[in-house]
Amino acid sequence: MKAVISGTILLALLAGCVKPTKFNPAEISAAKISDNLAAPSSADRLATAREYRLGPTDKLSVQIFGVQELDRTVQVDASGAVTLPLIGAIPALGETTTGLARKIADAYGERYLQNPQVSVSLTEAVSQQVLVDGAVTNPGQYQVTGSSTLMAAIANARGVTESAKLDQVLLFRTTNGERMVARFNLADIRGGRAVDPPVFADDAIIVGSGAGRLGLRDLLLLTPVLGTFALLVR
Repeated sequence: MKAVISGTILLALLAGCVKPTKFNPAEISAAKISDNLAAPSSADRLATAREYRLGPTDKLSVQIFGVQELDRTVQVDASGAVTLPLIGAIPALGETTTGLARKIADAYGERYLQNPQVSVSLTEAVSQQVLVDGAVTNPGQYQVTGSSTLMAAIANARGVTESAKLDQVLLFRTTNGERMVARFNLADIRGGRAVDPPVFADDAIIVGSGAGRLGLRDLLLLTPVLGTFALLVR
């Protein structure tokens, strides 16, 4: 069930105070303790990877095997398409490079080439970024990779500052046209007591800071959003 967060509660989140807890193996619930960590298999790596989805301003190299005159370096335009010789604009927004290569091959194969072999590679990823702000060392926009997580994004911003409140890390996301927010405890993630959530392009991460404390009433109201996305009232 969705919870609704008011602006007052949101400000209270950023002003709260809690002492980070230390690592305690007895409290670990989000990982398995092992004295001998085996190397990840190829299947393990594939399971955690997410295919990159193309967005506006991404730059691509398109190659048609055996037809070098059609090879191009292109950029996804503001409408989410790439333009190529003979076939014109091809929708690319949200596609993987493999999916786009298939679309291009179908377009060329329909009228111009017999069984074209097309490869598309990402040369510069521009569109897939996440904002990291608040009590971090270097606030700013950072690149999202196929396996980006909350902890990795904060690490890209060179970690949290001394004033950071680790239990007040907010993750904002637009889903189906609605602005959503979830609250996470970075200390619990670091300590293995909570799962490190994935982050996606256009997410915004705000690390809270301040010396105030949340009252019991505010904590009760915020309970539904601890690690769970809820609708944010503008």
